[in-house]
Amino acid sequence: MKNEIQLDSRAAFENGCYHRFAPVVRDSLLFPNARKQIGQALTEGFTPIFEQCIILGLWWQIGVQAVLSPGHYAWFTVSFYFGAIIGSLLSCRMLSSYGRHWTLHFSCLPNLAGWFYMFLTARSLSILSIFMGRLLTGVAVGLMIPGGLIYLIEVAPADCSGLFGCLAPLGFALGSTFAHATLAYSDYIYFVFAGSILLVFVNLTIWLLPESPRWLAKTEQFDRAAAACSWFSCQNYQQLIDSESSLKTAPDCIDNVGVQLTQFQRFNRFLFGFTNMSSVDQSNAHLARRLLALQQLTLIGPLLNFCESLFAFGGSPWTLHYAGTIGLPQCIFTTIAALAASYTPRKNMLHCSTLIMSLSYFVLGVLLQFDYFKPISPFTILCVSLCLIGYSVGWGPIPIIMVVEMFNTEHRGFIVGSAMVISWILGIVTILLFEPLTTLLGAPCYFWLSSFACVLCTVYVHLYVPETNAYVCKPPITKLTQALKLEPIQPEVKRKANGLRMKGV
Repeated sequence: MKNEIQLDSRAAFENGCYHRFAPVVRDSLLFPNARKQIGQALTEGFTPIFEQCIILGLWWQIGVQAVLSPGHYAWFTVSFYFGAIIGSLLSCRMLSSYGRHWTLHFSCLPNLAGWFYMFLTARSLSILSIFMGRLLTGVAVGLMIPGGLIYLIEVAPADCSGLFGCLAPLGFALGSTFAHATLAYSDYIYFVFAGSILLVFVNLTIWLLPESPRWLAKTEQFDRAAAACSWFSCQNYQQLIDSESSLKTAPDCIDNVGVQLTQFQRFNRFLFGFTNMSSVDQSNAHLARRLLALQQLTLIGPLLNFCESLFAFGGSPWTLHYAGTIGLPQCIFTTIAALAASYTPRKNMLHCSTLIMSLSYFVLGVLLQFDYFKPISPFTILCVSLCLIGYSVGWGPIPIIMVVEMFNTEHRGFIVGSAMVISWILGIVTILLFEPLTTLLGAPCYFWLSSFACVLCTVYVHLYVPETNAYVCKPPITKLTQALKLEPIQPEVKRKANGLRMKGV
């Protein structure tokens, strides 16, 4: 009886009944063989992000070593975020209309343009070329994060979504550490040449990988979905067809087709590419945007920007010191978070992250209050390293994974992209407010305020954010009864699925 309840609950999840209180999960029979997924994950998610962080580190080293005025330096800092906003806006439309695969291909173009532009302007860098390089890298990152993360989670084995979802943050940490450890001692022209060749190889490799079977099933491209499932060694293709098709007939669906739309609603349709959305999904969309906004309100962006600037201005010895004492622990604990994410409640990881970050911020404020703060003193490095470790085990990778898990295939793309836009905008605001707030309040009060902000973030998560890891939480029994009220699959969709079943798929 217990097994029957669990199977019914999974079916209810697949049919979209638990949008508010639990995630949309996949049956463990869909992708039993993880070998192809692991190799594909390294190609699709890890390598491009790793490359983007190296080129970002290159532009950072060039910008710091160049003579920039304080005003130019502020714009240099946020130019990456402006590019990421553009990339995230593009990903909203592309993920909804053109799929995950083409979004990944398109994300390689601005990255390759950044490498090529750096190669052309390497010997005569100007302020405009530095800004353009950072902007192009930001566009590539803004496209790659939503597209790569959604693709990886949709094709991951059922018990490895957390592991695959953490590959992008791990690529960021490793790329940044590698850049700080090596670029100060080498001519970056060699890195430009090697990175361009590697990126072309990665883009060609992506052509060999299929589109997400879930997105193909959602768009009723059943033949291509069957071929993709065969490539991924999927054993239960019919269940995937039924689960994705039944979401189209979920109750409480607001269809905007044929309805007089306001100018703002028409703009949203043009930008994001969606046509209908249930009221529950609309509520969850607001929750997803707030969750990624809270990620920036932990104020990790100003701290990371301050540390990188401080160590970069110190020259080669300090950048190597940064890589070993701050970057390397961040890589290690991001790897630990990736291994634990599939079997640990997401909210518990966020609470643990908040505890570490809040204590680190508080101790940093105490050090500043009593004049014990020195740029590369052991106590300062320990506090900063602990804060970034705390971010790596929770607030870094987990919020966007939770956002992806909250929604079905149809709405996942534009919601993740739009939530990332909010996150990047708040990143700009927090970085630009760092210097005015430290001047107005004093540095100790700023870090104590950061500690309090982390506490408020975790309180909000505890009260309002549902647990999305379906393999460590059980849905309420009262919600199981809603599965009986679902409308049947549309006849034309059912006929197509049965036709594929007769073909032996």
